[in-house]
Amino acid sequence: MDTGKKNPTPSEASSIGFCSEHTTEYVLVPQLRALLESNYAAAIPVFIWFTREGARGCSSFDGERLVKLAAVFPRRPKVHSTWQETIVVKINEELFEYAACAEVYGIVTLAGVPLASSLFHLTSGCKASWFALSAIDSPEDQFVRLKLLSNEAKTDARGIAGPLTDEELINHINLNAQVMSWSSAIAALREVRRSVKRARYPWWAAGYKPFLMLISEDPVQPPRLA
Repeated sequence: MDTGKKNPTPSEASSIGFCSEHTTEYVLVPQLRALLESNYAAAIPVFIWFTREGARGCSSFDGERLVKLAAVFPRRPKVHSTWQETIVVKINEELFEYAACAEVYGIVTLAGVPLASSLFHLTSGCKASWFALSAIDSPEDQFVRLKLLSNEAKTDARGIAGPLTDEELINHINLNAQVMSWSSAIAALREVRRSVKRARYPWWAAGYKPFLMLISEDPVQPPRLA
């Protein structure tokens, strides 16, 4: 049976990431937050630890607050040389498994990558490219080639929609993210993480972790100093 699998091209396989996923978050989070807050009342970025943000004591404070969830996987731009005009983006198979589990609970799964081919492109003016991930049969690593100046993609990858315009990203969240209480969201995230980890890792290992966007349509006002 044809599973649709393909090996990466030599060019894709030999490309090198010049920064970590954590570094790319510093570009992705402010841009995504600004976009979401122009369409919703609040968008709160969270890197969840179930012994911290997800602990029972913490979730009891705001457990009934209604949110939508977007799980966002930062991706590293990969290149053969700095300052080139195209980058390679690798979407690991584990991310499609996460997307498959998250869909069950109404959690949207996204991937984002800075449009950069050098560490010194990661300034406040660096733009990002966004993709929606979905479940696929026989998950495997997928590759996307992106032109930096036009944000145009070349790929035959499965389970990836994008690059998304701002409007397409918001529409995707509106259509696919389920409204749930924060306490229900934490329970759902636990199940997603447990399902992916059970399928791929021994109990002591860890895989890729997304950052989350807690999206609220109810106004949230932080305390103000007198």
